[in-house]
Amino acid sequence: MLFLIVAIPRFVFPDLDHGDEWADADILIAANNFAKFGFIKTRFLPFFEADLDEPGGAYLHYPPLGTIINGFLRIAAGRDSLRLLRGFALFFSLLNLLFWYLFIKKFSGSSFFAFLGGLFYVFNPFFIYGADSLGQISYADFFRSLILFVFILLIDAPQKRKPRILVLLWSLFLLESLISYEYILYLSLFFILFKPVFKIKRDSLPWKYIPVCLSAWVFGFLLHFLQNAWYLGNVSLVWQDLRKIALERIGASK
Repeated sequence: MLFLIVAIPRFVFPDLDHGDEWADADILIAANNFAKFGFIKTRFLPFFEADLDEPGGAYLHYPPLGTIINGFLRIAAGRDSLRLLRGFALFFSLLNLLFWYLFIKKFSGSSFFAFLGGLFYVFNPFFIYGADSLGQISYADFFRSLILFVFILLIDAPQKRKPRILVLLWSLFLLESLISYEYILYLSLFFILFKPVFKIKRDSLPWKYIPVCLSAWVFGFLLHFLQNAWYLGNVSLVWQDLRKIALERIGASK
């Protein structure tokens, strides 16, 4: 019910002045270009320039899955697709909130603490700011909360179910890596430190599970790397592009 206070105005007035409008404009332009040129011709990469005659100048330095999702929504809904895109983001924000509640409840064993966690979360300024963002925020945060919840399920699961839950957890890590880089460091540290800090038994969380889960980040990065190579034409050009942008952002960026 509290979430509806945030969600309903955003859905009723999808062009309401709020959030990261610059990023939202880029996402809408990229979605239009997916609809205009198709996914194969764009190599499933976002193009943030409007009125292109041919796809050129793809953005190569961030995972593209969020823009791909909005591209499919744009094609399904037609040009008047803003409300659908907002509603889809709000739906994932609601799932994010629910799985955050379930994670806190499972972690603490208390419905009261879980309610407080959800209460603080839904009125967090960043959540209100990005609940209907067309960018990666709602998708990335949803997968983060789901990953935390499934991680706790893995610890408490019977031994025969652990391999299946581990596969699910690895898949969620992979999807997160294709949406955002924001949580790679935080979730990796959480997984590595959780066992020694909370003194989890070896059978509940074998150490080998940690590198298995974290390998999904590497696999996701390689997939994006190969996608960029598909667009640029060869691997050496991708290395040159990564080197160039790294030097610019480290040495020449305010």
